[in-house]
Amino acid sequence: MFYIVFISGFIFSFLSTKKKFLHYIIIFYGTLLSMFLLAIFRYGIGPDYFSYKFLYEFLINKSILSTLYDSSVKGEVGFELISALLKKIGLTYQQYLSFFAFINLFFVGRICKKYSNNPILSLTIYFSLYYFVWTFSAIRQGITIPIGMYYFLEYLQNKNTKKMILISLILSTIHMSALILLLFILVDKAGLNKKHIVTLMMFSLVISTLPISNIIRQLNWLPISYRILPYLSEKAFLNNIFDFKTLGRLVFLMIGFIFYDVYAKQGKLYKSTINVYMVSLSIYFILKSSELMAARLSIYGVFLIIIIMPNIIYLLNEKFDRYMYIGFIFVFCSLYLTKELVSMAETSGLVISNLFAVPYVNVFNKDYYIFDSKYLNIIRILQNRLE
Repeated sequence: MFYIVFISGFIFSFLSTKKKFLHYIIIFYGTLLSMFLLAIFRYGIGPDYFSYKFLYEFLINKSILSTLYDSSVKGEVGFELISALLKKIGLTYQQYLSFFAFINLFFVGRICKKYSNNPILSLTIYFSLYYFVWTFSAIRQGITIPIGMYYFLEYLQNKNTKKMILISLILSTIHMSALILLLFILVDKAGLNKKHIVTLMMFSLVISTLPISNIIRQLNWLPISYRILPYLSEKAFLNNIFDFKTLGRLVFLMIGFIFYDVYAKQGKLYKSTINVYMVSLSIYFILKSSELMAARLSIYGVFLIIIIMPNIIYLLNEKFDRYMYIGFIFVFCSLYLTKELVSMAETSGLVISNLFAVPYVNVFNKDYYIFDSKYLNIIRILQNRLE
């Protein structure tokens, strides 16, 4: 099922151009709809599926004020308010997921349609790289990323700084990581060039090779150490560099480095976009000692790969170069999609015999599959007590 969406999206992205308007519109919205349907009918898949189910059904109160004062609900106030409101109007958990999936894909679709030269390919790249984490799983940040980046791209055109600051602050009440958008405003105003970017890249790569985790652990006497230590990587620092996540971002880094000049020359919007993208990758490597923190703070800018990667195709003059680059996109996204599916099955606790043939578990076939999930077990215990 998942590979059908990916392969069909990839093929149609080159058969349906904006010149064939009606055909393009049908395929674009058809691809977006298929991604939405997969999200709203899914069951169990996604590492946070059962934890959010536990939160929504047992911790979130229909009373908004009660939810805000409930110490057992630990999350940003904006997200708590939205969840309490949705529960108050009677949405089931599956409808609750559908609400957030719609917001996520609505803004992903708007970004692709407005800023990509090949919106269908952009959707397909999003599906292979980010869909299973930011649409299927991390609900809070899954909506702040596309909303934040849509309005940031809009900011790059109209330079309405006050509006962008306000949006960043509002989104931070849903997920605190949205405050990174304030840094992006500074990056835009700094007017960085390739020399600055390369210097920052080299610095971040050097930092990523240092045993930062071990150094911080030696400073456990500091008052704030207890807040930092849980996020530090347990891996040896050299092993932490050459895992799949890091190698994937190194590929992202090489794409930005190789095509920086030709991309930046297309105009101020293009230059600011690739600057934010490269700075975000540098943030990832600087914070590599904490994989969770590095991934969550860098994803906003790295998310822009979904429009940068397709746009580069149309900047290549030689037909052979374009075909080679398109082939690279297909191979890279295929590998990344496989990695994401395997990771999703493992973190969801889905019990299957073959990790490389991950089934689409949904509300219609859920009784045929077994999940080994802590939160699912808690939910079952609580449901039995209520009965």
